[in-house]
Amino acid sequence: IRGQPVPMSGIDQSSQLDGESVRDLFLNVKDEYEGLVRYCTGQRQALIDGMEEKLSQAQMIQDTLKHINPQGQVQLRGIIQERQQLAEADRAQVEHYDNLVEPTRQNIWNTLANILHAGPGGNMNDLVHEFHWPTMDACQDLNLPLDYQYMISGTYNASTVVRDASGEIRVQEGPQESAETLYLKNRIAVLEAQVQKSDKQQGVTKPTEAKAKEKKLDPIYIERRRRHRFTTFDKGTPFEAQQWLGRFEVLADYLGFANKEK
Repeated sequence: IRGQPVPMSGIDQSSQLDGESVRDLFLNVKDEYEGLVRYCTGQRQALIDGMEEKLSQAQMIQDTLKHINPQGQVQLRGIIQERQQLAEADRAQVEHYDNLVEPTRQNIWNTLANILHAGPGGNMNDLVHEFHWPTMDACQDLNLPLDYQYMISGTYNASTVVRDASGEIRVQEGPQESAETLYLKNRIAVLEAQVQKSDKQQGVTKPTEAKAKEKKLDPIYIERRRRHRFTTFDKGTPFEAQQWLGRFEVLADYLGFANKEK
């Protein structure tokens, strides 16, 4: 699960929005994202297919020119040019939309981050459950703040925007221990499933096979394992355990450990 902190400046600018304004912004970016998904998963390829079909038609006509009388060739060359122009229009359209993908993604992220704490308490949580969006896939695709994943899992404790004694805006987080515990349990379940799948596919590794595999280990991993050691974790909060587990997985991948070895 990935997430990013919400910029304080964005919260400050949006903190006075009413529930209806937040709802409108939410629905607008939902439509933007769904349009983006449609383009990336179907419409883009349809434009490319149409472009290639037009070019293929132009080439097919071009190949027949030598069998056509001069007067007919003039007419066919006009058709060839038309097909090529239409194909170029499709190509330009794909390029135009491709250039809009990242700015659109960034705009969606900015809006969802800025309205997270902008409306009345619990407003965003209600919207997420009413429209069943963003989904977990959308959260990870956009790298949204973790708050949205807590909302989806039903473990969200709404944060509130408060001002300290100096008048500075800050976000006061509610306790999230239950959500962090849920994350750890889910992560452990995923790792266990990976191990079980590996066992079914490969069977139990014999000691002699393990030694043979160890000998074939890439020298770069051997050198990394010689220089790096894992730290241990003991007596911490679920959040600290989550952070440690994240570092453990990164280091395990860096050292070339397979899922079962993890």
